[in-house]
Amino acid sequence: MSLADEVRATVPDVPAEWRARQVVRGDEVEIVTGPIEPVATDAELLRSFGYDPAEIEVVGTINQWRKQLPDGQWRVSYFFRSRPRSAKLDLPALAAAARRKPRPALRPVESGPVTVAVLSDPQIGKTGSRGGTPELLERLEVKKAALARHLRDRKPARTVLAEAGDLFEGFESGGNPAFTNDLSLAQQMDMAGLILFDFVSILRRHGHVDVLGVPSNHTAWRSGKRQLGRPGDDFGLHVHRHVERLARAHGFDVDWHLPGQHDEAVTLDVLGTVLGVVHGNQYRAGRAVEWWRGQQHGGQPVGAADVLVTGHFHSLSVMPTGRNPYTGRAKWWLQAPTLDNGSDWFRNLTGDDSDPGLLVFDITERGAASDYYSNGINLNGGQFGAPRENGRKHRGQDISHSVTPGAVAVPALHAGVVVSKTVPSSDHGFGYSTVVRSVLDGMLFDFRYAHGAWASQQPVGAQIAQGGIILWEGNSGATVGSCVHLEQQRVGGGFLDPLPEIRRVAAGRLTSAAPVPVPGRPVIRKGSKGPAVGDLQRRLNRDYPLYSHLDVDEDFGNATDRTLIEFQTRAGLEPDGVAGPK
Repeated sequence: MSLADEVRATVPDVPAEWRARQVVRGDEVEIVTGPIEPVATDAELLRSFGYDPAEIEVVGTINQWRKQLPDGQWRVSYFFRSRPRSAKLDLPALAAAARRKPRPALRPVESGPVTVAVLSDPQIGKTGSRGGTPELLERLEVKKAALARHLRDRKPARTVLAEAGDLFEGFESGGNPAFTNDLSLAQQMDMAGLILFDFVSILRRHGHVDVLGVPSNHTAWRSGKRQLGRPGDDFGLHVHRHVERLARAHGFDVDWHLPGQHDEAVTLDVLGTVLGVVHGNQYRAGRAVEWWRGQQHGGQPVGAADVLVTGHFHSLSVMPTGRNPYTGRAKWWLQAPTLDNGSDWFRNLTGDDSDPGLLVFDITERGAASDYYSNGINLNGGQFGAPRENGRKHRGQDISHSVTPGAVAVPALHAGVVVSKTVPSSDHGFGYSTVVRSVLDGMLFDFRYAHGAWASQQPVGAQIAQGGIILWEGNSGATVGSCVHLEQQRVGGGFLDPLPEIRRVAAGRLTSAAPVPVPGRPVIRKGSKGPAVGDLQRRLNRDYPLYSHLDVDEDFGNATDRTLIEFQTRAGLEPDGVAGPK
């Protein structure tokens, strides 16, 4: 052997992290080659390890450590990840579903909103008081049919499927799933893929689809309470990858968005509104906003979201929280309802239960929230003109998004000024209500929002922006369920059905704040005298007879001051003893 051959055969000293090794992580293999002769292509690198490039692919970036030998030759240690190109799991249900599904041509849509459907916590394979897998499938069929009808009516430009976690139950999430599940883990994953494919198939009929998926506690790779691998090794995300391959093989116009290997949240820009999704097991109940605030402070991508969608806690909640400093729009937290068969352990522990549901909302170019006025339902008998006792007729529309009082915020239909408020009283059925006066096409209209869960915080005279929160759906006053009662009355005229105006706003009608006079309402306080004081005393006596017994003497003295402060305290207002615009 020549000296050159001996030198060429010399193996250089290699740092420990670049020495040859191979680690299997789920369906991926991490390989460090150790020092070898340089290769020109990914395929050559795979073949050097006995892999067929037609069956195995390199994932992500190939990193390398290089060292030059004394004779000028190079040795390179490569670090890369590989995985099978084809599905490692055989999912016959997916393939059969793909063959059975009709594939009509995509319908082009000129314009319209982006509709977001949130698939949250079906926990496939779980049994409970609502049944097992057969009952879950029946429930999902009902939701899919309702979603298809909604999309036909809504005509979105495109759609988003946000899968908020816990696609299936698993066997390592606590409790006794080995005794209560009715599907094996492989069957759960197979069924999860089938259901995910079905939802994508429904959405794709309305243009491009973006699918978002996140890791979650039930689908995590774990042993008991011990987490194995990285967040990206989640079995639910593994199902997503298989469905993505199947959708692409059938030519679906769909893009998948999954978190990075070490991340648990994902974001997507939708018409300038950043949509964020995280499962919710990252924080305790009631701490979602606090967690989100921390993500923003730490500079994490989900901290920049305008709308945060979460699951995990199984009940619907819609809340404005904070504001985007660059757009001025409110940020919204939407906790999705569950689709599962019930959490009987939680019901037995706390007495609480939640109704299954599918959260659907729109994002438009004017911003996002819950598209409140597009997606609510009318309570039975809550339509304008419905008969009431003594020959009266219903003067508004009753809109509901949740059976739980205080769960859903009610945004202002139009910008305006608060002109009056009520608290529960035997003299009326409004409960907590607020009247906002708005200018529409040069005319003044009063919009009353009634049956609030509690008193609104805006004082009389406060300016309200369109979309600003008036109150929260509730059951105060005369109502058969949690809702908001919305009336529209032309100032100086009669009542109108607010439904046409609701539809115009849902379709994009915008209003900006405008000066609106509050006629005949001077600011009065202790020491004031005159007709305005007498009017206040009469109204307090009439509306609040339990604690108001004032002499109507048009003199704002100590008794009137005490009674007004009592009213303000009970109504949740600042108890400052001042009446009128502020």
